[in-house]
Amino acid sequence: MLYEVRTYTLRPGTTAEFEERFAKRLPLREKHSKLGAFWHTEFGPLNQVIHVYAYDDLGHRTRVRTAMAQDTAMQQLPGGGDLIVAQEAENGVTEIVELGVTAVVGDVFVHQAP
Repeated sequence: MLYEVRTYTLRPGTTAEFEERFAKRLPLREKHSKLGAFWHTEFGPLNQVIHVYAYDDLGHRTRVRTAMAQDTAMQQLPGGGDLIVAQEAENGVTEIVELGVTAVVGDVFVHQAP
């Protein structure tokens, strides 16, 4: 199982608008893959939203991203690109043997069940 974790830093004061747009697009997005988590910051680094999507493997992620790019219904709804000032992804390789978790370099994290 792969987990893609994305962190977006938004223009100040636009978190509510980003979340509203995200909510409207979510049913269309979930036709392709399910949302694993979504949250926003309220202290520390402000104006950030983080979301996580799970994929079966890298091939599944590629197929989902391709299908979303061709999804005309999704394209008709505004995304949040105009509200984003920075996108961040964690890079590194981590293995937690007890949980059977492995993270891949880049913004895709791999979970292997024990």
